[in-house]
Formats: sequence, structure tokens, C-alpha cells
Amino acid sequence: MLLTIVKPGEKPEAASIDFPTVVDLVQAFIDRTYKKSDTDPAPVKVDYQSDSHAIYYSKAELDKLFAANTGADGLRIYIGMHEHTVQQDKGMPKRLEKYIHQHTVVLVCTKNKADMLDPNQSVNVAMEEGEICPPPPCQTAVDGALKP
Repeated sequence: MLLTIVKPGEKPEAASIDFPTVVDLVQAFIDRTYKKSDTDPAPVKVDYQSDSHAIYYSKAELDKLFAANTGADGLRIYIGMHEHTVQQDKGMPKRLEKYIHQHTVVLVCTKNKADMLDPNQSVNVAMEEGEICPPPPCQTAVDGALKP
């Protein structure tokens, strides 16, 4: 569903929200998301200044993803986190330290709402290498409105 972002103070209709609500959704994610610490068994609250809360892909990158998945009619977004696990260390290229413990997404094309991934096939095309922010500092519309 396409969502219309309306000006603050305008009454949202069925498929619209106002910009302060967009900020509130991101703020709720930051306020309620905790991560496991490497040094402390207690969960640690994410920090909006250093933990990723947005990931950018260009239209060209998304067009390439759909072009590589003939017949795709949708997109599933898996939410994950980079860590130094045995599986991640052997199953993907080494990540820079700034990405460890950062949120990430894996974009998988779908057909009739089913993932177009076949674990028995040697090559499937999905996308993960988006530009997470922060780090580096984001230039998103919501950043100035978020609270620590």
C-alpha cells in the first residue's frame, strides 16, 4: 500500500500518516530495541547516534535486483544484525568493524508472496549491502527530531 505523508496538523486519511508519526515510529524502534553486549550479559539499549536505524538503496540498485529475479512481483525485507558468528564469518565477506552489531536488511524478491530463494541452487540473487546510517551520519528527514 502506498502511504501518503501529510503535513503536521492535517487529518490523515486511510492510507496516510503525518510526518511527526513517521518520527514517532522510528523513535519507538530506538526506544524499544535492545542489543546483546559482548561484555555484559544484560541487554543494551540502542543509541540513535551510533546504531543503525535506516538503510539506503538507490532506485538503480533495486531495479537491478528485480531485473536479476525474472518474474518477481514483490519484495520481502528480512531484518538482521551483523555479528562475528561462525556462520557470518564463513558465509559472507568480512565486514568492517563499524558494521558489527549494526542492524541490516536482506532484500529478497518474491513471486506470489513466496521467496525466490532456492537453497539447492548455487546462485540466488538478493541484496544486503545497503548504506546503513549511522554510521556514517544520516541525512534522513527524521534525524533532527529524534531524542537520545
